[in-house]
Amino acid sequence: MIQQRPLQLLLLLLLLLLLLLRLIETKVKVFPEMEPVSAVEDFLTCPVCLETFKEPVSLGCNHSFCSSCLHQYWDKNSTRTCPVCRRKSPNDSVEVNFALKQLSLSFSQKQPAPAGERERVCSSHPEQRPLFCLDECRPLCPTCEFSLHYGHKVVSVDLAVSELKEQLRSQLQPLTQRKEQASVLQRQYEEIQLHAHTQVEECERQIKEQFERLHRFLQQEEESVLRALREEQSRQAHTIEPQLQKIREEVSTLEQSILTVEEQLKRQSMDFIREYTHTLLHSPAQSLDQDC
Repeated sequence: MIQQRPLQLLLLLLLLLLLLLRLIETKVKVFPEMEPVSAVEDFLTCPVCLETFKEPVSLGCNHSFCSSCLHQYWDKNSTRTCPVCRRKSPNDSVEVNFALKQLSLSFSQKQPAPAGERERVCSSHPEQRPLFCLDECRPLCPTCEFSLHYGHKVVSVDLAVSELKEQLRSQLQPLTQRKEQASVLQRQYEEIQLHAHTQVEECERQIKEQFERLHRFLQQEEESVLRALREEQSRQAHTIEPQLQKIREEVSTLEQSILTVEEQLKRQSMDFIREYTHTLLHSPAQSLDQDC
C-alpha cells in the first residue's frame, strides 16, 4: 500500500497538469498576449537534456527523465542512481511513463513551431504541430490521424528528426568506407590505365622505328638489285653488240645475193649459163660454207 501511494500522487499530479494545460490553452485563445505558465514546461523538461520529455521514464524517487538520457547517464557513470538526487534505483529496468509521455506530446503540440519550420500537414488543423509515424515514415495530424496509427511508433517531429538523422549517421560510416575502397580501386585502375597507355605509346614508337629501318633496308636492297640489273644489261650489250653488227652485215649481204639470184633466174638460155658460172663463183652462200 505504501509503494502504491507515490504512484497515486503522481497520477493525481498529472491530472492536475492536464487541467492546467487545458486552462492555459483557453487563456491563450482568449488572451493571446498572455504567456503559458513556465511551471508546466519545467515539469515536462528532462533534467539531463533540458528538453521536453521523449519516451519519459520515472524512478522510485519520482524524478523523471528521457529514457535515452537516463541510460546514457547510467552507462557513463557505471551506476544506477538518480541523476538528480543520487538515490539508487531498486529496479533493474524502467518502463515508459505513458501518462507523462502523452502529456509531453500534448504540450509539444501546443507550442508554436519556429519560424521557417511550420509545415501544414492538415488543412483542417493548421495550428496543430504534426506528429511523425516512424512505421510509415510520414507526418500526421494528431487530431485527425492519431487514432489510425494504433500500435505504430508515433513520436514528435523533433524526436523523429533526431532518430532519422541517427539512422543516416549509422549509414554514413559504411558509405564512407565504401567510398574510400572505391577511391582506392579508382586510383589503381587509373594507374593501370596510365601504365597501359604508356606501354602502347612505347610499343607504337618501337614498331614505327622497326618498320622505318625495314623500309630503308628494302629501299637500299631495291636500289642495289636494280643497279646490278642495269650493270648486267650493259655487260651483255657490250658482248652482244659486235656479234649483232656482224649478223646485220651478213643479212644485208644475203639479201643482196638473193636479189641477184632472182634476177639470174629470170634470164634465158646462154645468158643464164654465162651469168650462172659467175654468180656461183661469187655467191655469199659459198663464202659462208667456207667460213663454216
